[in-house]
Amino acid sequence: SGRIVALGAAQSEDPTFVAALLRIADLLEDACARGNFSEKDQGRGNFPILKWGFSHGGGRGSPMNLNLPSSKNFDLTEKVMSDPGFERLARQVSGAFAYWAPRLHAHYAETKEAICEWDPELKHWLGCAFAAFVCNLGPQTICIEHQDPANLAYGWCCVTPLGNFDPTRGGHVILWNIGVAVECPALRHFFLPSASIVHSNVAIHPNETRLSVTHYTAGALFKFVERGMMLEKDFKRTASKKDLKASAEKDRGRWKFGLSLFSTMEELMSLGGLQKWSPAPAVGGDASPPALLF
Repeated sequence: SGRIVALGAAQSEDPTFVAALLRIADLLEDACARGNFSEKDQGRGNFPILKWGFSHGGGRGSPMNLNLPSSKNFDLTEKVMSDPGFERLARQVSGAFAYWAPRLHAHYAETKEAICEWDPELKHWLGCAFAAFVCNLGPQTICIEHQDPANLAYGWCCVTPLGNFDPTRGGHVILWNIGVAVECPALRHFFLPSASIVHSNVAIHPNETRLSVTHYTAGALFKFVERGMMLEKDFKRTASKKDLKASAEKDRGRWKFGLSLFSTMEELMSLGGLQKWSPAPAVGGDASPPALLF
């Protein structure tokens, strides 16, 4: 249907933003050396991580902060996240999200806003539609083939690679279901439906480094809001037969609703914001068009 389901947004040319991302990379490399990471295999690859923001699902009774005082690296995480570059990155990512997928972005932003009103103690960045992010500390963050089923099935996450590597020789993002491998240079934002498409990275050379920051929102948060700020089991226990029937009908059409949130090039161009567009180049081609679209 011509909808944009994944894209690599153009890298910012603002030197102060580039400097902020380079500082983030230094902070994460230092955290990797100083943190207590007894378990590195996250099911996506063998590298340590730090998480910040809030999430739901996975046994949580309600939405809650990811970095709790009882967390192993609580103090380290809070210190790292106090750098203003992380909030600036979150806003930049959210701005690109809103530009290329305004309906999907609104769905995320409205869901997050509703939950933050319900619980003002949840940690988040103002001006960012995503509820959380994970810092993959490397020093060689290379993901194996995987999906992220806890994320929204028809939603996006955003991966921002950092580090020092040659993007023409490694670090490519592979989208296995659609047979695409694309260069993903450091400091660029790559949006993809990580819950629905199997994805991975090409290995980088031994003397190179690759870290990344991934913004995302758990799919369970959307369901929590839709169920009136309650768990699925509580909704099913208290809802009327009419409400249960309406919910089942909505679930059957959810794939069509999700697809409708993705933009097409035609509608974006009709808004007057896009003057030109270049399709995704083959691997090894020009890595800096306005965006790589799939």
